[in-house]
Amino acid sequence: MNPLTWQNPEQLFVAQVLKKIFYNSVAELRINNVKKDIDF
Repeated sequence: MNPLTWQNPEQLFVAQVLKKIFYNSVAELRINNVKKDIDF
């Protein structure tokens, strides 16, 4: 990714927030799959 496209601090902030949301949802899906496998 070209760093020049992220000179705007608002864009950088939004990108970080979206990344955080994405990683959190992926982690949640993995945890749910593990719970299903263990059959809690």
